[in-house]
Amino acid sequence: MKKNTGWIVALGILLALSVALGAMFFLQKRDAERTLHIVYDRAFQAAAGTMEDVSLSLEKLTFCRTGRQSAKLLERVSRGADCVLKELSVLPAAGETLPEVLSFANRLSEYADALNRKATGEELSAEDWAQLEGLAAQGQRLSDILQNTDAESIARVADTEGETDLYADFVSEDEPAITLLYDGAFSDAAKSAPKNLGSGEISAQEAGEIAVQFIGSENASAKSEGESGGEIPCTLIGVTDGENVYHVQVTKTGKVYLMAAENVSGEAVLSVEECKEKATDFLREKGFSEMEPSFAQTDFGVVTINFVATQNGVWLYPDQVKVQISAHDGRIVGFEANNYLRNHTEREFPEEILSENELENLISAFEEVKYIRLCVIPHFEKEIFCYEIRGTKGGETYQLYLNAETGDCEDILKIVADERGEGVS
Repeated sequence: MKKNTGWIVALGILLALSVALGAMFFLQKRDAERTLHIVYDRAFQAAAGTMEDVSLSLEKLTFCRTGRQSAKLLERVSRGADCVLKELSVLPAAGETLPEVLSFANRLSEYADALNRKATGEELSAEDWAQLEGLAAQGQRLSDILQNTDAESIARVADTEGETDLYADFVSEDEPAITLLYDGAFSDAAKSAPKNLGSGEISAQEAGEIAVQFIGSENASAKSEGESGGEIPCTLIGVTDGENVYHVQVTKTGKVYLMAAENVSGEAVLSVEECKEKATDFLREKGFSEMEPSFAQTDFGVVTINFVATQNGVWLYPDQVKVQISAHDGRIVGFEANNYLRNHTEREFPEEILSENELENLISAFEEVKYIRLCVIPHFEKEIFCYEIRGTKGGETYQLYLNAETGDCEDILKIVADERGEGVS
């Protein structure tokens, strides 16, 4: 009897071990599947983000037809498309579910690289630019598709034998994939030292007086809150004006570097244009006379406006000031002059520049030109004298920057507008 009991106990132990091992293997399998899902999802999200950047670069290339900017964009397209290829190749059965997409990314990377090498020795042909126009449209379509699906959807398609095609809109008989025309592999498939700080050194008491004067209230009181170091050392001042509290940074030479108000709230009453007018008046009162409002965005009832200094009608983009104004009561609640203090100085502009008539062939990609004006843009530690051309194409708005002396494309920005205002990408 004892012998039989021993076998029963042993069998029970083995059964328990079997259940425990089964549970352990199940949990390990589940954890491994979760880890794989995370890896796949991250790879897919990276591919979607990279493709969005590639698409934007292709868009910009349809405007930038000369100069180093087009070379930079071609290199960015080539590298980005190669990254998309590698990121998507991680996904399960990518070769079966994404053949056209992988082929497109592969050929696009090779083609952009080939064009970049060609452009170093000769001008790109009309046929080359026509190819890029087609690629821009196809790249945008692929970017839209990737933004609206996920790695799990691709995995489900890989596990089925049906005819589900997530990318039917990407390649169709009515609009076949672009044939890339090139010979090569896979052919089948500006910080600067501050210039406007002035000289001398003020005391903490003088910094407080400057801060109170900047706030613009006779009843305000100031107290020192310490100092900040760095390339532009400042005295930190707290200013109290009734219920309003401000924190102001005044440079050792007596110029306001930054101001921020506490507890800004209230329903927006003023329009963005009204806020721009009030901010312009404020800057004029503070000695910033030749400033023009540029981009503006609204967040939580506060309008942030970028102002650009001008000289004889030329916009000086390195010399910017930011002003924040409450759309509730028009109170100035923020100010920042870092770029202005670093860069603002009198410029000498070149006398021999291209005329606006000579720009016609360079801006023919625009369907409509909104304006053309002269400006200075930053380029690392240097500056470039440019024509700024704002125009539209395909319902989108762009700002193109052409070297005023050579006509080379130096930069291009896509204007992104939403409920907050205008931004650039």
